[in-house]
Amino acid sequence: MDGEDAAIWRGEVHVTSLATMYKKVRFYTRESVGAEDIHLPAEELDSEAFVLTLTDATASELGLNGGDRGAAWRSLGSLLQRVAPLVVRCQPRDLGLSSQVRSPHFQRPTLYFYDTVQGGVGLSEILFAAHRRWFAHALDVVERCECTHGCPACVGPPAQAGMLGKESARRILRHLLDGPQLVGAPIEDAEEELARAR
Repeated sequence: MDGEDAAIWRGEVHVTSLATMYKKVRFYTRESVGAEDIHLPAEELDSEAFVLTLTDATASELGLNGGDRGAAWRSLGSLLQRVAPLVVRCQPRDLGLSSQVRSPHFQRPTLYFYDTVQGGVGLSEILFAAHRRWFAHALDVVERCECTHGCPACVGPPAQAGMLGKESARRILRHLLDGPQLVGAPIEDAEEELARAR
């Protein structure tokens, strides 16, 4: 689409990951016994990504303007990341996630789903082609889950997703599925969008 409501994109991304802490756990019980700072060089990856954006107006209309909007948006991304193997036949760890309440590139709420293999292996292309089926699977998970505010089986526990995480995910997914078919923006539109954001 042209970005007036929601838009999907596909393209190349450069991902930088930096670990700043490590957690100490007991071997058998997995009990946390503390955390320490670490200083390691950043890991860098050039890959391909599927990108979903919402306009600020749509995000506000769907309830992503509260204090826990970042947690709710991230929980939607986590849900989509866990459901993606139903569409692309991969392991959840094969698809990385970056969620931004206000992306510096698009100036709006953005979810990036990227191949965790250098150069990409085509996962973003499949997700791009089958995004409606992917969103429908995610909505099915949320609606069939019997929890009230979220749990590890759907959007994550309320402490992680926020008290409105499940409802926000449901509202956003219904909005995306009830609306018109999302069509990827042409590359010229993407370049113009980035130029406006700079």
